[in-house]
Amino acid sequence: LPPAMDASSPFSSARVLKATSELFAPQGQCSADSRRSADKFLSEFQRSDAVVEVAFALLAGHCQETQPNLPPEAVLLLASAARRRLQRGLPRGSPAPEEVLRLAAALLEPKCSAPQAAELVSRAAVAIWLHRGCPLPLEALFNELACVEIRRAEIALAVLGALPE
Repeated sequence: LPPAMDASSPFSSARVLKATSELFAPQGQCSADSRRSADKFLSEFQRSDAVVEVAFALLAGHCQETQPNLPPEAVLLLASAARRRLQRGLPRGSPAPEEVLRLAAALLEPKCSAPQAAELVSRAAVAIWLHRGCPLPLEALFNELACVEIRRAEIALAVLGALPE
């Protein structure tokens, strides 16, 4: 996935990570003003074009354990925000759907264990395929279903379930 936006960006990975940690901090560890400020910032972030790149970079960092661990609520927020943005259209620099599916599979790994986020990220990959007008790799998805590795089959099922009728 593309590297997260630079630190001078209003929606850098570091700023989004700080806001999620403040918003989802246990009661008493963060002031009400900090929580409100974090909520406002994340609302603006979710409406921005930066959401896809930054959210996927943070989710990948979470799975690769290269950054502080994200709370489950933050993982879902990031996956959901990226999926919603991709359903509206493709922002500049959107990743390839195959990269997004690799991220979805990583979210199913035991160290991440985020099946709901994996499904949302799989749906984001479908949105990219549909917006790009690319043929869907149905044969490859059906082959994945026959795979003995459960994780790959789960991703294939999520993708097939996200296809429009």
